[in-house]
Amino acid sequence: MTSQSPNLKEKPANRIMLTGIAIAVIAPLVLTELLRLTGLSYPDKLFYSRFLYWGDALFVTIYAYRAEKLKPLMWDEKKLGIGAFILSVFVLYLLAIGCSIISKIPSVFGWHEDYDAVKKLAMAMKGNTFLMVFSAATAGFTEEFIFRGYILTRLSLMFRNDFLPILVSAFLFSALHYRYFSIGE
Repeated sequence: MTSQSPNLKEKPANRIMLTGIAIAVIAPLVLTELLRLTGLSYPDKLFYSRFLYWGDALFVTIYAYRAEKLKPLMWDEKKLGIGAFILSVFVLYLLAIGCSIISKIPSVFGWHEDYDAVKKLAMAMKGNTFLMVFSAATAGFTEEFIFRGYILTRLSLMFRNDFLPILVSAFLFSALHYRYFSIGE
């Protein structure tokens, strides 16, 4: 899968990669929580929090080169046919439908979504085009770089299973977004 796989039997290499993954996930959560304790307005907190994710992406890059002695992005390009593309789209739609159904289960038991965080985010973005574009660009680049480029490739080196790294990475990504207190989100 990768062009520069370390010896998978070496536990120090796995510990180093696990440490990088843990820091990449935990650091922005902790720093964002600390930012919330400041007296800044919500739009300002949102703006500055985006820099935390850029910092995390920079950290991951430096950590990969220095501690792991690997490139941050390690995918080998594979040529896939149109059938694989069609199957992938079909599976993604099935997953989206399944996730939508699962996210509705709590309401069956009387628990209803708390959309306050999502509404607060929408209000901060309303009329602030720069913040909206900056946040979207930051989320699009940094989250994909960290979770799909860095974490997923490290998990792929550690597990000899094609699906487990995807599930673990997706779970971590979902957990990161649960700050909105909405299973649907």
